Amino acid sequence: MPEYDNVMKRLGRLRPADFVQWIFPQLKPTSVSFEDREFESASHRVDTLYLIRSEKEEFYLHLEFQQIYEDYLPARMNEYAARIYNEFHLPVKTVMIFLNTSPSIRNLEELCRYEVGGIVLNEFRYSKIILPELHWKDILDLNLSVLL
Repeated sequence: MPEYDNVMKRLGRLRPADFVQWIFPQLKPTSVSFEDREFESASHRVDTLYLIRSEKEEFYLHLEFQQIYEDYLPARMNEYAARIYNEFHLPVKTVMIFLNTSPSIRNLEELCRYEVGGIVLNEFRYSKIILPELHWKDILDLNLSVLL
């Protein structure tokens, strides 16, 4: 079902401000621009990347649309965030938007932690949204009719 991933990517490019407002309802960005950049690894690339500027801050919002849960997803999101930061030297907020639901998706911790001998080497926090678990009224309330 990867065709749904492509639909979501297109919608994110069509209405970037709507997606940003959904993810950051408290933020009042002065601009949101879709960054048509490719960050590729061996077989993956970033789904959607926005540069967001507000009066107080500037950062990248990385949205990753996922049909299913795969064990390596948190590590891959960590890699993307590191590569984006390395390229632009701005903070990165990653949000995984799941297009299906399952116990493994619901139970997915929003933290990717690498430890050795009880010492934390790297921690990466991200957010997740499980789209099928959102009620259509909530989607309308968030002004995201583009998803319906």
